Formats: sequence, C-alpha cells, structure tokens
Amino acid sequence: MNFTYSSNEKALRQKMDSRTIAEQEREIQYLRRRLEKLSAARTGKTVRPAPVIHSSTQSLAA
Repeated sequence: MNFTYSSNEKALRQKMDSRTIAEQEREIQYLRRRLEKLSAARTGKTVRPAPVIHSSTQSLAA
C-alpha cells in the first residue's frame, strides 16, 4: 500500500469522524447530485434530481 494513500485515508477518516451527521448528509447529497450530473453528461440524458433525505431516520422508500 502506498504510504501517501494511507496517510490521506487516515486524515480523511479523522475529518469525517469530527463532522456532524447533518454535515455528512449534506456532503453525501452534494456528491450524489454531482455524480448524477456527470453520469448524465456522459450518456447525454437529462438529470433527474436525487431524493432529498432530511434526517438520518428517513429512508429512500419513505
């Protein structure tokens, strides 16, 4: 394993551990939207927005 990768992964894990659940959920939603836009751009399709999860107790099926 690459030392730099290992160090970066450790730093990222520490950063994630220090963030609140709400901050992590916002980051996940942002990254999901970016991924959908990039995927749509690759395939030439229109983007359908991701479902918004307001709380960690809600599920996508709700």
